[in-house]
Amino acid sequence: MTANLLCDARALLEQPPSSAPDLWERAAVLLARQALEEALDRFWDSRSPDLLPASMRAQLLCLGVLMNNERDAADVDQLWGALSDACHFDACAPAPSAAEIHVWLDEAARLCAILERRAGRPSAGANATRAGP
Repeated sequence: MTANLLCDARALLEQPPSSAPDLWERAAVLLARQALEEALDRFWDSRSPDLLPASMRAQLLCLGVLMNNERDAADVDQLWGALSDACHFDACAPAPSAAEIHVWLDEAARLCAILERRAGRPSAGANATRAGP
């Protein structure tokens, strides 16, 4: 499912709908965040189901210990925060650029694949990486 969400986000970047100017960027970001959250849910389901109902903040604080990799956990935390910030509409702040969103999507695919591997599941997120430069 994470791969589908990331592919849908990339499709929004490649062919933004003309009927929703200024909204497609945040929609793509929201899909990326949703993919990351689904990968986290699968990780918690396999490693520590008691953490599923916990707040995202609590989950992210516990992630490094259960992943046994503080750096990857910090990357998940940082990406989730960036995506969450970008999802919120602020009339004074510009929407994220397509280039910035592509970077986030690449990072989301990488981190989803890591989370799914550590959960003992096949890596669906890696199939959504962007082709090309």
